[in-house]
Amino acid sequence: MPLRRVEARIERQLGCFTFPMRIAESEETVQVVVPDLVATALGWPVDEVLRVELEAERSELESLASEKYDQGRATSDRKLFVALSDVVRFDE
Repeated sequence: MPLRRVEARIERQLGCFTFPMRIAESEETVQVVVPDLVATALGWPVDEVLRVELEAERSELESLASEKYDQGRATSDRKLFVALSDVVRFDE
């Protein structure tokens, strides 16, 4: 897996939740961004309850982020955005 888990809390930011992951064999990190639009489209409340939902899905989100990173889908400022089409499969 090209990205490794960082023991850090999922943080609330303006319009999204974020958490870091470390690039394998490096000290560099990428920021995984889960926009509120994704959460609300899935019916998740956009508040602290969502943080609980995200923590429950974190390993799946980490695998998704690693896959997207491996495909070269990180932005130039090392962010990986989770799109609605990425997470719909988690809600099945």
